[in-house]
Amino acid sequence: MDDNKVIRQLIRVNLELEGIEVVTAADGAECLEVVHQVQPDVITLDVVMPRLDGLRTAALLRDDPRTRHIPLATICACTQYEVDCGVAAGVDAFLAKPFEPAELV
Repeated sequence: MDDNKVIRQLIRVNLELEGIEVVTAADGAECLEVVHQVQPDVITLDVVMPRLDGLRTAALLRDDPRTRHIPLATICACTQYEVDCGVAAGVDAFLAKPFEPAELV
């Protein structure tokens, strides 16, 4: 999930090259809709998002028994504030922007 179309494409292409099926969302609200349809194995979240940000999305995913088991990774600037809030929201991993494609995979 990322509001930046270029970043979404970068994530998609790099994961698909590794044989991973990818479904994208442009914000947290769309992510929550997609997650319940697709039931993914992992979710990547940008922190700064329109409508519903990544940290609030993470908290909602953790509060829902249907999604609380799904690993969550944020792809963000990874400031100490974002990391602290992400840990509190239940985020499992953090990847700093800009990132190397190999780090993502």
